[in-house]
Amino acid sequence: VSYRITPEKDDDHLNGVSTLDLVMIQRHILQIDKFNSAYKYIAADVNKDNKVTAGDLVELRKLILGIYIELPNNKSWRFLDKAINISDIANPWGVNEYIGINNFTTSMMENNFTGVKVGDINGSAVTNFNGASTENRSKTLTFVAEDQSFQAGQNVKMDITADNFTNMSGAQWTINFDQTSMEFQGVSSGAIQMNNENVNVLQANNGKLAFSWNDFKGVTIDKDKVLFTIEFRATANNTLTNTVKFSSDITKAEAYTHDLSEINLGLTFRNDNTSDAVFALDQNNPNPFTATTSIGFTLPSAGEAKLTIYDITGKVLKTITNTYPKGRSEVNIASEEINAQGVMFYELESNGLKATKKMIYLNK
Repeated sequence: VSYRITPEKDDDHLNGVSTLDLVMIQRHILQIDKFNSAYKYIAADVNKDNKVTAGDLVELRKLILGIYIELPNNKSWRFLDKAINISDIANPWGVNEYIGINNFTTSMMENNFTGVKVGDINGSAVTNFNGASTENRSKTLTFVAEDQSFQAGQNVKMDITADNFTNMSGAQWTINFDQTSMEFQGVSSGAIQMNNENVNVLQANNGKLAFSWNDFKGVTIDKDKVLFTIEFRATANNTLTNTVKFSSDITKAEAYTHDLSEINLGLTFRNDNTSDAVFALDQNNPNPFTATTSIGFTLPSAGEAKLTIYDITGKVLKTITNTYPKGRSEVNIASEEINAQGVMFYELESNGLKATKKMIYLNK
């Protein structure tokens, strides 16, 4: 009797997948940094057509942006017979994804598979049972926008700059906006290329937009140059600080440097009313939270600030240190970044000043 063993795992397609993988695939296609493993070729063949092309970039970006919940032409994982030696790593197509067994008279313990997470080029997929990953990032790329007051009927252009856009190769994020005060109109390029392919607008009616940008080069942009512009039409009187927030609701907020390092990504608003700014730490919002939460704070002068999150035993869960402008800034925290649940505390330190508040994470 003959048997065929074929493993299958086709859930959580986004596990281990981010815009960083787009950067790596793009560099491979352009022959800047070719793949050194057959398994990377298979992981990059997102549309499963036995080649790695720009079409795979398009499909993977749709997954990252939340346009796809799962890949239409591929499974989340592919499992290859580990006993097969792939001599030509650039041509791994057709390798058996099963093991044939003629009888059970001998031990099967030496039969194994190699699992390949589709779309995950840097091997960041979480494969253990607790489903949590621990991250320790000290650097932050901060997008900056000028706060504006607007009236119903007004076109609102939100120009995005950054004080520290240095040697960047990618970024991804979600923007939440108050759909009772404004309607999304579009996004336009500035110093970086940004068009409809970089944005998921399917949830714009729910006040959510997802973004993904990448460049195979390390891009450096002067702080006075507009990176890109998000355009809204106001339907009520309000301000940008009251209506626009950074989050990871659809696409996790993070950025990538040219050396493929992952760093934090945040948004801060500047206005003309910061001359009397005082040190303050806001209550996180929302609180309690299940997926993401935002922590706002105000600095009386530009400088370095450290935000520390720790549990009730005092164990440090995450530390973010960055230079922030005078006035109010905001840091977005995703639940998977802190690898904990229940009651925890967050502490802000800057220039000898310190403040602490409590927040609650409710596991889904």
